[in-house]
Amino acid sequence: MEEEKDPFDAVVDAAEARTALRRRAMRDFIKGPIDWPWVLAAYKAGGQSALLVGLSLWRLKGLQGADVVVWEAATKRQLDMHERTRRRAVAALKQAGLVSVEDRGGGHGLITILLPEIPHERR
Repeated sequence: MEEEKDPFDAVVDAAEARTALRRRAMRDFIKGPIDWPWVLAAYKAGGQSALLVGLSLWRLKGLQGADVVVWEAATKRQLDMHERTRRRAVAALKQAGLVSVEDRGGGHGLITILLPEIPHERR
């Protein structure tokens, strides 16, 4: 004999699914598109640190909706990276022509993500 299903169970399941989707939507994310040659150039310019800082800048670009992003102390702390390492990473991105930096003091700065001509490498 088969057990009857309570129609209320379907309503509860649908509500739980919506809650899970909302919870997932509130997570941090990086909004694309992200220029892949830029990502490769960031890694080549300063290794993992420059890549992580660069991806953080792309995340801010998506959140703030502009190529010029506000680089605040709270965002820097999220990277869990020593300040000197962060500064070297930003300097490497700047030297590679991937960003420009306007220091505004007080732990804040404006960073512009640049998309220079990056030659494509063929295998």
